[in-house]
Amino acid sequence: MATLTGQSQAPASARTIACENLTTREINAMLQGLADGEEAVLVDPGGRHSLAVGLATTCAVTIAGDAGYYAGALGTGPRIHVTGHAGNGVAENLDGGTVRVDGDVGAGLAASAHDGLVVVRGSAGSRAAIAMKGGTVIVGGDVGSHSAFMMQLGTLIVLGDAGDHLGDSIYEGTIFVAGGIGSLGADAQANPATAEETDAVTALLEEQGMAVPGLRLTRVTTKRELYEFDAKTWRHA
Repeated sequence: MATLTGQSQAPASARTIACENLTTREINAMLQGLADGEEAVLVDPGGRHSLAVGLATTCAVTIAGDAGYYAGALGTGPRIHVTGHAGNGVAENLDGGTVRVDGDVGAGLAASAHDGLVVVRGSAGSRAAIAMKGGTVIVGGDVGSHSAFMMQLGTLIVLGDAGDHLGDSIYEGTIFVAGGIGSLGADAQANPATAEETDAVTALLEEQGMAVPGLRLTRVTTKRELYEFDAKTWRHA
């Protein structure tokens, strides 16, 4: 696991939104009203689902505590920081901006993301970065089974271990794993990362305050054997 340093704090100038007596719809309506560069802190989020979804500005939102499913999903530019843990579907369909979680997250992290940066300092459940189409996902701990299933573009960096069937049916994109790999999925191949790749990942981790001394990475990519389906070979197999 990474050594975590320099975690960001809620900005002192941010607008405070007390969530306890508000509906999720009301909270998100307030966040939708934030202009570029404006900041808000959600106090007492209570682990509720669908917080800070669909934000299109470059606002900054701190969820001060735990969040439920789909935190930060569908964003196109915001900077979202969850100071606790979060549930399934964090940053799903992200198309820009950043989503950071200080704790662990559930399944489906950054599923179908097109762009942006997702940083989880803890571990993620199964199916992290599935159908990913762009952007970068960093997980400081472990990821569960079937992570990067049908990945199409982008980068997944795992500083702990990866579960079984990693990169199953991967089309393109790159997975870097610092720990062990349970097993590879169909059409995935593993090789040691080059020195240049390791340097690039190290620089990115340093930018995020995630220092990893003596980092050694395995690179997982596609073998491109599933690009065309050979029905004759399949029928006689």
